[in-house]
Amino acid sequence: MTTLLNKARRFKASEPRDHVYSLIGLAGEANKSSVLPTALQANYKRPVQDVFRDITRYIIISSRNLSILTLIRYNPDWNKYPSWVVDFAGDVLWERISHFAWSARANGWHCVKEMTNDAAGGLPVEVQHSSDDILALKGFRVDTINATCAVMSSSALPSFGSQALIALKEAWQRVGARYTTRETLARAVMVTLSADWNLTGQERMTDQSIGHFWAYLWEAYNRLHDETTPSRDQAELEEYASLLAKLEPDIPVDANIYRLHLDTACNRRVFFTADKAYIGLGPSIMQKNDILCILFGGATPMVLRPVGDLYRFIGECYVYDLMSGEAVRDWQEGHYTTEAFCLR
Repeated sequence: MTTLLNKARRFKASEPRDHVYSLIGLAGEANKSSVLPTALQANYKRPVQDVFRDITRYIIISSRNLSILTLIRYNPDWNKYPSWVVDFAGDVLWERISHFAWSARANGWHCVKEMTNDAAGGLPVEVQHSSDDILALKGFRVDTINATCAVMSSSALPSFGSQALIALKEAWQRVGARYTTRETLARAVMVTLSADWNLTGQERMTDQSIGHFWAYLWEAYNRLHDETTPSRDQAELEEYASLLAKLEPDIPVDANIYRLHLDTACNRRVFFTADKAYIGLGPSIMQKNDILCILFGGATPMVLRPVGDLYRFIGECYVYDLMSGEAVRDWQEGHYTTEAFCLR
């Protein structure tokens, strides 16, 4: 159901409820029982807010995961919907962290398969009892966001290299101690900016040579150097140059290979955490002092914003070294404490 809703997000409908009701017959839920769950039964007399709220909650509980929350990829109206409720009629502004690839079935047919991460280490979602507009999810807090870079836009992608240089410099200053060399830090930035995106269905960004990223950064540096004006700080250029090791690749490199993987960076911010010194890529609306969490049932780490005793759901994020259950293993060893996050 979640995959179907995601693929239909950009469809238009004059009736907001039809963003969901029109797809029910295509979903597996329609074939499992002669009676549809109440949340999926078409009722155009119910307020749109209630329809979207109940469908979001139903999918979370029935699927036992939080994939439906990855559809929150827009600037939310928290006066209209609780932060965890998907506005199925909202305009999508950025891509999700996971991607889709063609997968062969035993019968010879091919289907679209979602390639997800596993930040929660396979643990199913745990929903605690709460009021209609509150969603209480169990998980644990990993760290606090202490800095964010500028929002990256699709219109700026052709000249995005300068923002990548800024991200590399900020990472070196803030989390450099976590990495032993410039090369290991650069690989972390390379993978993070692309959210380890997969263009071919086989090779992720992690599998690519770092030489492609170096070539991309050098192109950006040379462009900045050529555009230098008296107002540009020469010290800034020298700082960038000192970060970029001399490129001596063992294989041919192509800056365009990295450039092609950058779509996922659109309308997102690079962010850095405080104590644990993680680097990540998150929603454009995230800000300093938001918290980084692992919520059980989530494929990715999640960003939440404390509001009194409650939290607002900000969105999914990519965090280098936290996408495959690493934090869950630390939690199992007693490094983190489980708590219930009440989302409103």
